[in-house]
Amino acid sequence: MSRLSQILKKVPGKQQFGVFRFLPFMFLIGAGVELTMIKVYVGPVNFYQTYKKRIATDIVVAEEREQLRLERRALQESHKQC
Repeated sequence: MSRLSQILKKVPGKQQFGVFRFLPFMFLIGAGVELTMIKVYVGPVNFYQTYKKRIATDIVVAEEREQLRLERRALQESHKQC
């Protein structure tokens, strides 16, 4: 047996919870990754700042597309009236 499988077998709750006994550990690992993405900077930016900037850019692009769609619709309606 490998050392990892020996360690995993020592985690209690195998009969009651099966694989789900590892869920608290996975939750803590996920929280650690999330905290790392927020707190750790690579150069002048971190993941959270990049994410916020991307979301803001997506919102602006969506608003511009909507504005173009409305302008095209108004232009088409004005041509229909002529």
